[in-house]
Amino acid sequence: MSFLELLRFIKDPTTYGVWRVVFCELGRPERHSIALVPAENPYRGAGKLYQLADDPGSGTVYAPGLFYDFKQDSIFLRSVYQFSVLKSDLERFEEFAENPDPPHNTEIEDDSQMPVRSSIEWVDGVLANAKEFLGLTGPPMPPIVVENEWWASF
Repeated sequence: MSFLELLRFIKDPTTYGVWRVVFCELGRPERHSIALVPAENPYRGAGKLYQLADDPGSGTVYAPGLFYDFKQDSIFLRSVYQFSVLKSDLERFEEFAENPDPPHNTEIEDDSQMPVRSSIEWVDGVLANAKEFLGLTGPPMPPIVVENEWWASF
């Protein structure tokens, strides 16, 4: 599945709201990837993750996720991952794919004109069934070891 095919898929209104899409800046090869994480996040409530402008550390969360690496055109799973959201607009996916490393600085007070926002915002994504999407037929992912029943049921 190509990047643009994924873009069309996640915009499909028939699967809206089951998953949410975030951009990742990980400082590793996975940096150029999109994370699909459960819409309901037990630690943030109502599936929302946000970061106040004066609190740059509040946008970090650990979550199970499905990651799409558009540089390698591949999909991979991680049970728990730390991520930060860089974009908040699905219509800017193509721009990000063409220029994945624009300058950014989380200490800038007003970065609204920068290509990548330092503020943390959710993007509504849509993926009804990750297992079907990936064509997986093997056993489910192992339980995630945290003290929360929601994670174990993922």
